[in-house]
Amino acid sequence: MDFPIRWRGLYKPITSMSLFNSPELDIALATLCFLARPNRGCTLQGSNGVNYKLQTYKKEQDGEFHLATALFIT
Repeated sequence: MDFPIRWRGLYKPITSMSLFNSPELDIALATLCFLARPNRGCTLQGSNGVNYKLQTYKKEQDGEFHLATALFIT
């Protein structure tokens, strides 16, 4: 599901949310992919055998890197 969002005064025209996974699983997968392959796609295989790609993007702030966003690419 894609929709726009405004947060802390910043506007993001497209964002999404997962409707099928638990938030804990989404955070765990995004964290692992961010640590293993920041700014690149991370291929995952679902329990149904289908391959999915999770793309992460990093942001530098005060000399540290943070996860800016993570999204599943179809």
